[in-house]
Amino acid sequence: MKFTKTNFEQSSYKTPEFIAFAKDFKKQIKAELKKVGAELRDFNTGHFYLSGFFYKGDKCFYFSWHNGDKNLMFRTAKDMKDYTGGSNCWIGLERSFEEMRLELRLV
Repeated sequence: MKFTKTNFEQSSYKTPEFIAFAKDFKKQIKAELKKVGAELRDFNTGHFYLSGFFYKGDKCFYFSWHNGDKNLMFRTAKDMKDYTGGSNCWIGLERSFEEMRLELRLV
């Protein structure tokens, strides 16, 4: 994924700039996951954060990103209701999932 701006001025509502970022983020994460044979199953946009779940085969993963982070946090999950799951892992937003598939345990 290629994002240069990951820090948005916060306000009491989602700014148009953040909404555009979230839309592009969802599009890019779907494409990145497809490259490694994984599928986005849930995507949520909160107050300057993003989260969701994806599957690779029968393995479930949770991910989240918060305003200002240069990395996407992900971890294994039992299912799409497991927000505590395995150990936190990180992938830089400037790197592709395909490039990082070993770290993502998606091989």
